[in-house]
Amino acid sequence: MTNPPDLFARVAETAARHGLPVLVIGGHAVNAYGYVRTTLDADFLVCDEDFAAWRRAFESLGYRWSGQTEAFAKLDAPETDPPSLPVDIMLVNRQTFTKLVAGQRRLAFGSSFFNVPQPLHLIALKLHAMRNTERMRRGKDLPDILQLIEICHIDTTSAEFNAILQRYANAETQRLLQAHLQNR
Repeated sequence: MTNPPDLFARVAETAARHGLPVLVIGGHAVNAYGYVRTTLDADFLVCDEDFAAWRRAFESLGYRWSGQTEAFAKLDAPETDPPSLPVDIMLVNRQTFTKLVAGQRRLAFGSSFFNVPQPLHLIALKLHAMRNTERMRRGKDLPDILQLIEICHIDTTSAEFNAILQRYANAETQRLLQAHLQNR
């Protein structure tokens, strides 16, 4: 696959050229905080009002739209040698996007810099994703959450952390997370 920083450099250039705000989420965002794990796609979060412009921007990079739900769009990577990463785009309303942008951190992705949700917001996104049974079964989100807690020194007894846990985690996820945190 094409070195992910190359993808990030192209997306950063596109975002700057078109004035399109974007946040990196998913495995690459977790990696940017210092936890290294393999990820086979690139995940971005954009305001749903900007999606048409982002779709055109990715298509100008050779990506092909392959499907969309209310909250997610999938783009197939261009056929390149070496292969590029596919892209998933999470779509959120303006209010949610504004909240996530307010606490963003600017982190390095190769030679480019991107905004990433602050650790607690990234954990909230991961907890929300774990509500999906199939996603929870894949088991990538819980280790990401645990690593973010450790790397970013998150106080899991804080009111802010517990409010996020109560709002975004289902009962099973809360139980799993609490069991792992007690064993640390």
